Amino acid sequence: INEVELFFNFLKDNKIKLLLIAGKVKKPNFNNIKTDNFGKNLISKILKSQIFSDDFILKTIVKKIEKIANVKVIELTNIAKNLMAQKTDIAITQPTDDDLKIIKKGFDVLKYLSKIDFAQSIVMSNLGLLGIEGPEGTNSLIERCFSYFNQTDNCDDNKVRRILIKNAKLNQSKKADIPVIGLETVDLIVKYNYHGIAIESGNVIILNKYKVIEKMNLHNKFLFIK
Repeated sequence: INEVELFFNFLKDNKIKLLLIAGKVKKPNFNNIKTDNFGKNLISKILKSQIFSDDFILKTIVKKIEKIANVKVIELTNIAKNLMAQKTDIAITQPTDDDLKIIKKGFDVLKYLSKIDFAQSIVMSNLGLLGIEGPEGTNSLIERCFSYFNQTDNCDDNKVRRILIKNAKLNQSKKADIPVIGLETVDLIVKYNYHGIAIESGNVIILNKYKVIEKMNLHNKFLFIK
């Protein structure tokens, strides 16, 4: 972030033609970023648009990289299809009919939220929508929905069927910020007594896929792939 021009020069000097963007990036406060002139111009374009959604910001950055450095940013889905969730990636434990109704409502909520480019993850339950992912990320969402519920309700926790539902936004670019679940996600699901995870085939990465499914099986949690 501090040396954007150096990054572009590195791409050009090394004649890099294909670039893969991967990894977790914390959304910065654009008003407090210290950067070079290249970075300032990019931030200025984002601020002038007055559109601060993650997808718009990432698309703007990707377009700038491709134009200035003359590289093609490739989609992870094109080179690592085995990482993407498939309908065959299921755990032994299956969602109940009631779970499936909750999951359907959850995907409908995410679809609505994605129209305003907001959130890739929510937590649903038999009591309704418990939480929407914010800038803090999925892990904090999982923890928050458990602690918030226990602080504000007097219902038996064992009767609450919490389900993490995660999906890419509508028309989201697959060149950056593809939704991900992994072993850390499963550890939190187990720790906070969630009943399972629901994601959509082709839209979500499962890191350490076989170990994730193995751990879900070990703890009798379901993995539903839409």
